[in-house]
Amino acid sequence: MVSLPFAAFQVVRCHLSTIVAALVITIYDHLITLDTEVEYVWSKRWSKSKGLFIIARYLGDILLISVCIVFSNFGAASSVL
Repeated sequence: MVSLPFAAFQVVRCHLSTIVAALVITIYDHLITLDTEVEYVWSKRWSKSKGLFIIARYLGDILLISVCIVFSNFGAASSVL
């Protein structure tokens, strides 16, 4: 039978791996669409739709990175316990 701390470690490790995979896919998406984004978004004047695009595009990235940092720190803290 698997001990509880090891099972909890497996769950946290699975969550962290999933979050890192999502982060890598997001970064890949940003890299392959960067030229189009510069052409159609960043070179145009500011508007409400441009602001909404930037919020929708980059707020999720900020949240994803912060979740990744929290989970990576959680793994370090749980190893001390």
